[in-house]
Amino acid sequence: MNKEEYKKILFEKLSNQLYENIASDGLVYMPTIKNGNIIMDSVGIENQASVFPCFCNYHDTKFFSLLDKTEKSDYSMDFFEQLIHRTIFREFYIIERNIEMANIVLNDIETGFQNMKSTTISHFNDIIDLVEKIKIKDWKDSRFSYSENKKQIEEQIIFDKSCYNRLMDFYSNQKPDRVTVAIIDSTLPVAFSGLAKFYINKRQFNIVINCLPYKNHTVFSVANSAKDDAYIKSEIFSKYDLENNDSLLKLIETLAVNGTDNVFFDKKYWDNIDNTISQRYIEEFSNFENTDPRNKIGFSFLKWDYK
Repeated sequence: MNKEEYKKILFEKLSNQLYENIASDGLVYMPTIKNGNIIMDSVGIENQASVFPCFCNYHDTKFFSLLDKTEKSDYSMDFFEQLIHRTIFREFYIIERNIEMANIVLNDIETGFQNMKSTTISHFNDIIDLVEKIKIKDWKDSRFSYSENKKQIEEQIIFDKSCYNRLMDFYSNQKPDRVTVAIIDSTLPVAFSGLAKFYINKRQFNIVINCLPYKNHTVFSVANSAKDDAYIKSEIFSKYDLENNDSLLKLIETLAVNGTDNVFFDKKYWDNIDNTISQRYIEEFSNFENTDPRNKIGFSFLKWDYK
């Protein structure tokens, strides 16, 4: 795909069948930041929840055709490979988007500052001109500066680029080729897809997580590199009995809080759970940047076959 084709990016669906199972009038809930607070916001499955902003229809079909299949007999290793690729591609897109937006803001700050400085000096010269014919071209005033805002944005860009490099290493070199799958004959009021991370002695470990609730069953998968397999089993899987639905539900709940911000809920279900529980979820989700998928949560908010 060349640069001109990239500019013509379209929004394509994962599978509306997935989101339709938890949608009410085409809407689902998603944790969203508004005015500095995290709330459950309604988003449409047609234009927000089920879209992936990266490929045109041809390439979406070419790379992800198996993801539209929803029968249990369709869940081959090829299906999960496509799911992993799609999840990681989304992470690449988000990092690229954040870097591009930060560069735009940085450029706007630079342009805006120089314009404001020029206007201020011009106005000041108009005042001086009433007294003496001199012109100020510049001035030194540490308070008249944008360096702090610029520094913060530049540091964020450096951080995002390092995240991009680590993700590329995970995708290209380590390769998330170890997949743990559970297919349960029950459905859930939550769907999520993302990349969860934790650290041991400053080393980053990645797991690709997906929870797909279909009409009569749920597909849950965790993918990691073979190199990290022993760590993932020890740090995460050893805390749960993956053959026990109640224990598996605890893992899914933990990842819905501590794993990814790309998570969606059935509106009717969420509106009817206890306010104390819903508030607890929001409070713990609010600490998302500091969370760890290894940490268990101290409350429960999901049910199998909730409808």
